[in-house]
Amino acid sequence: NWDLEGYPMAAYESMVNDGTNPSGRHIIFTIFQPDNAATSDYKLNCTLIEAIVDSTIKLLFPEWRVHVLLNVEEAIEILSPRQGLTVVDYRRAPPSERLQKFDTSYVSQTVNDLAFEQFCILRWNLIADYLNYLNVNGVPVNQIVTLDSDVVLIKDPLLVDKSVDWSMLETYSIINGAAVSWSLQGMNNFVDFMVDSYSSKEKATELVRKHGKTFKACLGDDHATLIPCFIPEGESELHMLHMSDMHWYNTWVSMQPNLRIQKPFHSMDCLVVGELGRKNFNFIHRGSDVVEENAQNEGAYCLVHFQGDYKKYVLPFLSFVHGELSSYYLNTALDLLYAKPINMRLDGDNAVLEGYPLAASQAIQNDGAHLSGRHVVFTFYQPKKEQPIDYTTIEAIVDSTVKLLFPYWRVHVLVGDDKTIEILTPRRGLQVVDYRRAPPSGRLRRFDATYVSQTINPISFENYCMRRWILVADYLNYLGVIGVPVSHIITLNDDVVLIKDPLLVDKSVDWTGIESYSIINGAAVSWSLQGINKFVDVLLDSYSSREKTAELVIKYGKTVKGCAEGDHVALIPCFTPEGEEDLHMMHMSDMHWYNTWVSMQPNLRIQKPFHSMDCLVVGELGRKNFNFIH
Repeated sequence: NWDLEGYPMAAYESMVNDGTNPSGRHIIFTIFQPDNAATSDYKLNCTLIEAIVDSTIKLLFPEWRVHVLLNVEEAIEILSPRQGLTVVDYRRAPPSERLQKFDTSYVSQTVNDLAFEQFCILRWNLIADYLNYLNVNGVPVNQIVTLDSDVVLIKDPLLVDKSVDWSMLETYSIINGAAVSWSLQGMNNFVDFMVDSYSSKEKATELVRKHGKTFKACLGDDHATLIPCFIPEGESELHMLHMSDMHWYNTWVSMQPNLRIQKPFHSMDCLVVGELGRKNFNFIHRGSDVVEENAQNEGAYCLVHFQGDYKKYVLPFLSFVHGELSSYYLNTALDLLYAKPINMRLDGDNAVLEGYPLAASQAIQNDGAHLSGRHVVFTFYQPKKEQPIDYTTIEAIVDSTVKLLFPYWRVHVLVGDDKTIEILTPRRGLQVVDYRRAPPSGRLRRFDATYVSQTINPISFENYCMRRWILVADYLNYLGVIGVPVSHIITLNDDVVLIKDPLLVDKSVDWTGIESYSIINGAAVSWSLQGINKFVDVLLDSYSSREKTAELVIKYGKTVKGCAEGDHVALIPCFTPEGEEDLHMMHMSDMHWYNTWVSMQPNLRIQKPFHSMDCLVVGELGRKNFNFIH
């Protein structure tokens, strides 16, 4: 039995008569910080704990009583006293006979931190002993929900399933381990099962072999004291078995699945986010509910689990839950993907992005930005020996674009300058890609092998202007391959400022049915993924032979008075036209190639004068002045 010190017995006796106890409902948080917390991954964020506990009390008290079992002095001081909350320092509780029995027989078999895993196992004993104490002292204990300290409740947790009779169940797993509903009998049955499972080493070994998980790792004898590490048949490296408290729980649940319920999230009546990082959520308030804006499932949410590094989102999310924000875009699926510049590597003819788990990449397809599949792509270039980049301007333009369009469009920057990468990274809603680290795709290699310059522009700049379309297409193809919808693309030069959604320039076109739309020649172009790939393929084909290129340049290029000799005229030498005295040369930029390609299918590739557009465009400054107002 527990003997709780420091709290007058009258406080517990009064619980019998207050609003919580006719229903006997209890929320239990268990908080653990190991002795070496300063040097481990388990340093407690007391500000976060306080916010979650306060939010839970505000939501559920007095219908539910909230309890915190913990071992952290700072948190005890911060949380005590609070109306509707019982704070218990479990270190002061002499262990029950059951806990002593388990403690002497428990043997670790885990890939986790040893102290942390031992607490995860022991906590169910601690909670059961505490609730038994309350029950013996006249406090009704009919319904229990245990929560990890990173779970945020939005509604009563029992709303997750309206089809069950909660009084008849021993347990209901809402979020595996992190949010579990119990009856008092169910919790005691589970604890008794674990004590019995460790009653002999032979029994524990048999159960771990049957129900544990095999990991390709060996963390040493102290982590594998029950079953030593081993090399499976056909393998060359050591493996080990891992058995967490949730493996024990799942084993116990499987013995009586009619009384011990586990359901997938999608079948619950009130929605649950069990794990962040797989998709993003654009939350809004709808009456007293929190729902997703424009989601297929318009149901209300009950719980969100902010596991691991996602705890940083708890405080702003709570501000939203309690009405301080009208909406909240919980952008977690892209954090891993958008945290730092991506490196691209070669896989056959495809560019592949390194350094990010595939799950994060796959998650993009479900977030708010990518339901529409709209992408704005800036391409920045800084050749050597030319004037420096105006970083302040670039940063301002990118920030403005993200602010205007995110999350309905995703913004990407393909850049080859270290300082630009440093300045722009990281930013929410922005992907920065260092294209210098991308080994060229097969298409880009073929282009580099056949490209011959014919330009009045600086050669390195013109070469980049040609190559950028292949870089952009390769990058977008990669996104498409990993499951990111790519339906609309807008490529922008680094001197274009958007004021509204760029697709508003023309309300008469079906943007899904065209390959390209030139908004500002070269500087702002809309594409479909098929369109940009077709343009790249035509560009490659145009340079497939010197004869073909020369023929096309003579037909579609621009004659310029002057002669930039050497590599500028590597395809067609300078010449003196009939009736002229000065040398002239042919010039063929990437936009001459684009205009040529557009002319081949003008019904799918649109070019319109600015005055005919529905949303006005300033394609070139210097011709008139503008007195803008709101």
